[in-house]
Amino acid sequence: SDGSSSEDECLRRPHTVQVIAILCGLGVWTSGKLLNGSFVQVGTGEGKSVVLAVQAAVCGLIGIKPYVVCYSSYLSRRDQADFEKLLERLEANPFYGTFNECCEDVLQG
Repeated sequence: SDGSSSEDECLRRPHTVQVIAILCGLGVWTSGKLLNGSFVQVGTGEGKSVVLAVQAAVCGLIGIKPYVVCYSSYLSRRDQADFEKLLERLEANPFYGTFNECCEDVLQG
């Protein structure tokens, strides 16, 4: 054994639904055009935060300002903190916030 526990493995292995949601959300299977995606339902506990962080990273890498919005300020801040180091390294610089904060940011340009 390499000393890793099943809990460690769970933290490294994405859920199948995460992979499908990332690819569909980026339009990989739906139209053949990147970012011409569709809505995907991801259930409770299946990793929406990871899906959105990966999609935000891809958008940032291709020069599109990503917006990751949520009804909850708490959840937005939590997710931003969880993925901050990764997204900074990729220079993705996504906007994390509530729907109201997102609208204000877009309107202020």
